[in-house]
Amino acid sequence: MKRGFFNSDFKQEITISEIIELMFSKVMWIVVAGLIAAGASGVVTKAFITPMYKSFTTMYVYTNLQSNQTGVINNSDLVAAANLAETYKHILTSNKIVDAVLENIRTENPDASDFTEKKLSSMVRVSKIEGTQLIKVEVTSDSPQTSKMVADAYVSIAGQEITRVFKGGGVEIVDSPELPTQKSSPSLTKNLIIGFIIGAAAMAFLVLIRFMADSTIYTSEEIERISDLPIIGTIPTIEDNGSNAPTWNIAKERRVLNGNKEDN
Repeated sequence: MKRGFFNSDFKQEITISEIIELMFSKVMWIVVAGLIAAGASGVVTKAFITPMYKSFTTMYVYTNLQSNQTGVINNSDLVAAANLAETYKHILTSNKIVDAVLENIRTENPDASDFTEKKLSSMVRVSKIEGTQLIKVEVTSDSPQTSKMVADAYVSIAGQEITRVFKGGGVEIVDSPELPTQKSSPSLTKNLIIGFIIGAAAMAFLVLIRFMADSTIYTSEEIERISDLPIIGTIPTIEDNGSNAPTWNIAKERRVLNGNKEDN
């Protein structure tokens, strides 16, 4: 019966330890790829991404004007104000408020006549701080002055508009808008880290794919694992070490398989 080259029970497998050993053997390539990707990410961040600046104001919501003025607030007022803050948040993003803020901006700043409702809405984010009676209005723009200008307009408009809608409640300003001195995005450090991780992961993936696709046999144990054919000998390579005596390197061996032998 003729022996087949591949063992019928052979299944190509790779263990976690082999993957770790493979990654350590190629760690230089992985690190270099990560550094190149991080450098590219840094160049893109600096050259092509517009810096953004954020100004914000925080407002305290109350439902009982008398309690707020006297400083005596019961638990029911606190619960009602916390629930009402979610409603106030939606009021601050309504068309009425946006139109009033636009009018305030154009009145106070004649140079801002190009402001539109769509542009304003894209700059403003209104959120309720979880577990509190506070509403936060954040304004993000490519200009620090513009961010503060819009936040100031919300401070001027919010109180009177909310009072107009809810006759018994209102808001108090906790944090007034400030002129941002540092950009809020993009974060160069964050983008460098992300770029490095992506580059290193991509190189590690390529190394693994190349390893899995490599069908070269490197050791005699691999032949015994995948084949039914007997190993009848090995031929070592001879390296010239500069002296008269040759060096026999058994680690780099070539295999001789008796591929034509038939066993009965």
